[in-house]
Amino acid sequence: MDEITQFRKDLLEKVSRMESMEEEFGIKINRLSIITEPDNDGVNINFEVTSISGKKLKDDIEIHFAFYDNNGFITCKDSIYIASDRFKGFSIESTYCDLHTEARNINRIVCYPSKY
Repeated sequence: MDEITQFRKDLLEKVSRMESMEEEFGIKINRLSIITEPDNDGVNINFEVTSISGKKLKDDIEIHFAFYDNNGFITCKDSIYIASDRFKGFSIESTYCDLHTEARNINRIVCYPSKY
């Protein structure tokens, strides 16, 4: 495994998903991938959203990502909007976040859904 691939894998291990919140909204966030390099100050986040029950969403939701640096400060927060009337049980989503620091300085990533 090359250095960049290992760095991305290590960064994925820093992701905390709020699974109880996912259950509350009837979804599961799967197949997260983070595309960046150690000295980059931006990151692409790709992921799947699936329905737990196979049914439509009750409400419009947002999926949030917050990036924390080595000092515990939030350096970036971004979200993706998912409309309940357009969600059919499966969606592939992507977002970009400007970290305002090098990716190597990211210590924690929090991923959670909320009602829009």
